[in-house]
Amino acid sequence: MPMREIVVNDDLTLTKVNPAFMTRQISDITRVHEGVQFHLTSLKPLRPGNRATAREREFLKEFASGTREKELYSDREVKDSFFYMAPLITEKACLQCHARQGYREGDIRGGVSITTPYAMPTIFPTPYRPYVNSLCRPGWYLSLWVEIKQGL
Repeated sequence: MPMREIVVNDDLTLTKVNPAFMTRQISDITRVHEGVQFHLTSLKPLRPGNRATAREREFLKEFASGTREKELYSDREVKDSFFYMAPLITEKACLQCHARQGYREGDIRGGVSITTPYAMPTIFPTPYRPYVNSLCRPGWYLSLWVEIKQGL
């Protein structure tokens, strides 16, 4: 990659990294500090750590059929969470790494999922939680993902 290393001065060298690696770094930071996890995945991952979970596999298949995004509120015993997933559409820049997998521009090559803890305000009774959750999405994390995607 041209200009992969940029020397700013004797004490600072910047290194360009690929979008998948940057997303993993952000995920590691947000998981530790905020309990939020990002996951890049595919039905044909280059990296074994990007293998899809059962839920992600199901959603990736739906994306191939035209679904644009998926969300799910989970009330697992004590730990509530919100899961959001969107497809990753292959763009020209993606083909540098993904063309060898047979992808072409416009193909859905995978998806990115975001899982975030969700604390429902106690004023909403339990049966209404899924409906209120759809109105109270964790927009900050989604906008962060959009910023990352636009930076590709």
